[in-house]
Amino acid sequence: MVFLQIGDGDAVVVTARGEAGRAVPDDPELDGVHTSSLCQPDPLRSLRTGVVDVRADGVVLAFLCTDGFGTSRVDADGWWRQTGEQLVDFGRTRGLDWIAAQLPDWLDEPARIGGDDTSMVILARQDLEHSTKPAPAAG
Repeated sequence: MVFLQIGDGDAVVVTARGEAGRAVPDDPELDGVHTSSLCQPDPLRSLRTGVVDVRADGVVLAFLCTDGFGTSRVDADGWWRQTGEQLVDFGRTRGLDWIAAQLPDWLDEPARIGGDDTSMVILARQDLEHSTKPAPAAG
């Protein structure tokens, strides 16, 4: 899976074990006021990329969201880990259709709290609904 991003927002991948990771590196130019954008003179300078081997890394779900979703969270640094873990758990226990039905309400709350746009895309393996959490790795 290839990720390309300019500007703020989040791209997160989650393994079958519920371990979440950032799909692209942080943008050092983001300062909370200024955002890298396609309309800047040289937008490719701000392009960040990431490649994830979903099979080798055991990725079962990825989500992309605008900054309005993350900035409204109390735990600004770790919310994406918890969100990824919960999405995988909900996919297993309640199904992907249930997640799709809940998503509008989940996005409405941060929009009201933070006053910013909140959009999210969730990509999940279809077999997530029928999987169980793997046992912890021996170590």
